[in-house]
Amino acid sequence: MEAMRAVVFDAYGTLFDVQDAVAAVCDRRFPGYGKALGELWRRKQLEYTWLCSLMGQYRDFWRLTEDALAYALKALGLNAAPDARRELLEAYRTPPPYPEVSRALEAMVGKTLAILSNGTAEMLRAAVANAGLAGRFAAVISADEARVYKPHPDVYARVLTRLGVAKEDVLFVTANAWDAAGAKQFGFRVCWLNRFACRLTRGWPSPTGWSNASTSFSKPLRVRTGSRFPFASPIAPLATVGHADGQARWRRMDCAARAVDIFVGRWYTGCVLIESDRFKTRRLGKGEAPMAIVNATDQTFQSEVASGTVLVDFWAPWCGPCRMIAPVLEELDKEIGDKVKIVKVNVDENPDTASQYGVMSIPTLILFKDGQPVDKIIGYQPKEALLSHLNKHL
Repeated sequence: MEAMRAVVFDAYGTLFDVQDAVAAVCDRRFPGYGKALGELWRRKQLEYTWLCSLMGQYRDFWRLTEDALAYALKALGLNAAPDARRELLEAYRTPPPYPEVSRALEAMVGKTLAILSNGTAEMLRAAVANAGLAGRFAAVISADEARVYKPHPDVYARVLTRLGVAKEDVLFVTANAWDAAGAKQFGFRVCWLNRFACRLTRGWPSPTGWSNASTSFSKPLRVRTGSRFPFASPIAPLATVGHADGQARWRRMDCAARAVDIFVGRWYTGCVLIESDRFKTRRLGKGEAPMAIVNATDQTFQSEVASGTVLVDFWAPWCGPCRMIAPVLEELDKEIGDKVKIVKVNVDENPDTASQYGVMSIPTLILFKDGQPVDKIIGYQPKEALLSHLNKHL
């Protein structure tokens, strides 16, 4: 396969660390609600872009960002003074780059580099300037030009017009699964930079490649293409690159091998995963949670809650609040896992257990003591609220 001529990056979450920048302000302004506010704000922002595109009613991304923030604050019952709103919006306007971005771009000498983002032209200029990346890109392309949002094909088509390249000449890099699907459907070669340990979008085009490293890029990593499981040069101890079946779940890891390693080296057709024996990574089963959290089924549930203090999370993959509370439970597992065992039950796959304990909405958390339910919490709760519930029974 001929090497690509152009590498085009999504902006937010791919080059610019908007998540941590926003979370820091959210946590300072609204202690205990930072993660929930940041995630709900981002989710509603994306929903607004899709609504605008489907209804043919274009509103620029900055306005949608303001509207989504107002929604998230109201939904969580948070009162934000004007200066707090300005600070939150400024965090989104001028997020820092991920620490490896400048080094990775320097390694791509000879490639035409560009940004393609839903952000307005002004937002992107501010982010690029704040990151010290002015002059690095041949083009910074906003969805404003197409008057519609990704993943609409008209947005991806702007790359061909602005750069004068063919679809097959482009490698598109994004941290968003829906963006990867849209770009792949359009005809680009795509690398999904899975920074947030998400799942592939089932039933839609899979990216040409993907990396599940928890941060992103570093030194060049060269891949041999002659075998089913090609090996990479050992930048990280025992680092390997292999094909994925598109349905596998992999534990999130902190591996020295990074996603742009693949961009810099010769590309190959197939999905890419990076794992390292140093971190004892392994393939996860369907619906399995990371870390020490246990996944129970209808068959194993009673044995999992039979003794000790057990917090059970009834959840489903499609549930937004369930995804919001998942990292909170992971933090609790790190902090009090020696006192409280955390168990997850996927209600779609284990309806009998959910029915037995009267689970009518999700997420529902039920606390068990020696097999008996002693407390129930419905809906998203920040970590401090969960700890308050748990401490009553410890």
